[in-house]
Amino acid sequence: MDNATLGLELEYCNFKVELEKKDKLDPGGKIDEADFKSKHIIVTEGNEIVKKLFSCLGDYGIKVTLDTRSQHDELKGKVQLTVELVLDHKKFEIKAAGSEKSISLSKDFAEHVDKFSKYIIGERPEDVLEIKFEGKDEIYELKIPSYKGKLKLMPHVTIPCPLCKISDSYIARACVKDWNEIPEYSVEYLKKILNSLKVCLVQTGRPLTPEEIKEIEKHDPKQSYHVIPKTSFNAIFSMTSKECLDCLNDMKGNDDYYITPKITFNSLIDEIIKNGEDLLKDSLIGIGSIGPIFETMRGIKCPIFEFRGIGSFEYDKIYSFENQLTKDLAELYFVESVPFIFKSVK
Repeated sequence: MDNATLGLELEYCNFKVELEKKDKLDPGGKIDEADFKSKHIIVTEGNEIVKKLFSCLGDYGIKVTLDTRSQHDELKGKVQLTVELVLDHKKFEIKAAGSEKSISLSKDFAEHVDKFSKYIIGERPEDVLEIKFEGKDEIYELKIPSYKGKLKLMPHVTIPCPLCKISDSYIARACVKDWNEIPEYSVEYLKKILNSLKVCLVQTGRPLTPEEIKEIEKHDPKQSYHVIPKTSFNAIFSMTSKECLDCLNDMKGNDDYYITPKITFNSLIDEIIKNGEDLLKDSLIGIGSIGPIFETMRGIKCPIFEFRGIGSFEYDKIYSFENQLTKDLAELYFVESVPFIFKSVK
């Protein structure tokens, strides 16, 4: 039984809103990214039409969320953030019609995204809303400015994908007859991403300084890759041969570099080799961070990957994007060639 689902983020890449914590004891206080990232906005006070729009999207399975984009400075006072619509993947199943070699989604999303986009672009004054985030009690003020420019969406697609379809885009296209095959180019791509996690800061016996912590936290390797694993490296490498695991030892060096202020590269490799603790699961890196999660497509257990390099498109092309997405997924699951890439919408 297939259990493949669609994860999708749609970022309004040229539109910003302003967030401020409403705390009488700490006016202009620090805002923790973990308190709002990927959490649906619940409007508690403000425009009733907007309140209903946010609520309806949430009920349908589309979260209205905020993201720092690539900002890593301290979030304090009034902060400028990017709006993202995030599909609740559990509500959007990917269904394969094997005999027809076609893909359909259990629910459409374009109409709802279009409705939210038209709210942003519509003739209206600035909205000032009192909000909280799903699962949190803190109250914030959210300012949504009126907007006259071109509104663009940048998609990131998260789906189950056989490991054999993952590689650098410059690899010559070839046919893969067995999804269970784990070719060398896929392993090399994963090792390349692993290496990129290193921050150019070597572990020492002394505590880290605030400046060093900030340098580590600014390192965001996922911005450099078109495809990143979301299933943990531990789980993915457990699928490979012992020889492949043994060769990971060669990636370790005498110097042990930081990945986060609490995790070093050599410790990460050690845990991957023995399929031990998943050190990245609770980090904000985003790479390999969802644990040992697989989904099944066409009877094969597949790791989860996020496809980031799809480009952007104007908001009114959302129906074309939805249509192209199903065609691309049919190519992923039924065409025996590698690597797989999503096509941009013009």
